[in-house]
Amino acid sequence: MVGRKPGRENDREIILLNPMGMAIDDIACARAVLRRAEESGAGTVLPLF
Repeated sequence: MVGRKPGRENDREIILLNPMGMAIDDIACARAVLRRAEESGAGTVLPLF
C-alpha cells in the first residue's frame, strides 16, 4: 500500500497526530526491556527517590 497515495498533496493539508498510546503496552515493553537488561547485566540502576 505504500506509495499509492501521497501523504500530503499541498502545504495547506495538515497531518493530525494523536500521541495518546496504550499505557499498559508501554509498561509491558518497559518490563521486558528491564528484565533482559538485568539478565545480561547491562545498564546502571539509578536512585530515583
